[in-house]
Amino acid sequence: MAYRIAGVYDFDGPFISPHSLKEDSGVYVILDLQSDGYHLLDSGGAENVREQVMTHGRKACWEENRRGTIHYAAYYGDEAARKRMERIVRENYDIPCGGK
Repeated sequence: MAYRIAGVYDFDGPFISPHSLKEDSGVYVILDLQSDGYHLLDSGGAENVREQVMTHGRKACWEENRRGTIHYAAYYGDEAARKRMERIVRENYDIPCGGK
């Protein structure tokens, strides 16, 4: 399964549990599954995607802004790929948690 970002890039997921994310370098997206599909709540990069998502300081923001159920997806890559993908996500989506 894949979640497509900016119509081009496939992220692994979405998963209902952050435990399904890899302990690898990459970019995560926090998604809100509503009746009309997925909506982005947050995005960021980390050397360990699973750990970052599971210990994230913006979880309260995710809960405050969700209308459905939270799901998780990730795009894995080295630091250069991670920074490029973070920029692509933030330039293409209005994300309520984390800002631009």
